[in-house]
Amino acid sequence: KPSFFAIASAPSTESGEFFFLVKESESNAFLTSIEKGAKVDMSIPMGKGFQVEEYLDKYKMDFPTCEVLLFACGSGLAPIAAAIDSGKLQLKTTGYMSLFERKAILYVGAKTPNHLPLRHRYEEWEQKGVKVVPVLSRVAGENGGTGYVQDLLKEKGVRVPKNTAALLCGMRGMTDNVKELLLDAGVFEGRILFNF
Repeated sequence: KPSFFAIASAPSTESGEFFFLVKESESNAFLTSIEKGAKVDMSIPMGKGFQVEEYLDKYKMDFPTCEVLLFACGSGLAPIAAAIDSGKLQLKTTGYMSLFERKAILYVGAKTPNHLPLRHRYEEWEQKGVKVVPVLSRVAGENGGTGYVQDLLKEKGVRVPKNTAALLCGMRGMTDNVKELLLDAGVFEGRILFNF
């Protein structure tokens, strides 16, 4: 049965393995209930992915990218995870474009702490230069926020819009709202990236 899933692992030519983050539902039970080692047919990846090199690394906007804001909810974290793990965000590095280390903030939305996807990876991502901010819609968040990721963005704002880029993946309402808030703050539209 054909379905679309985002790859949650960085590209690897060595292992040839892919990791997917799949929210279990009736429509994908055929996949989530198969036994380990079962054969699964896949097509080539579709979509353009996050075009990080084109829009974050080149000096297109006259201002270097020093901060990358990452927005995801639920299984939308899959392509964001792949971007973090790929190293293409070039976090904690400086270069000829900037004297400041590039940092990232990940706003990840979920209903409760138990619904936070890939929680076991957050500490590893923090080591890579990603501040992880959980945003919980059904209970009060301890180290993050309560409500929705766009609510927290509205509250926190964007520190230096001209030096900021964003990667978004998740429900349409969230991504549309976040994009509008980023544009209103002054982030260049070319630096607001989607994975499709």
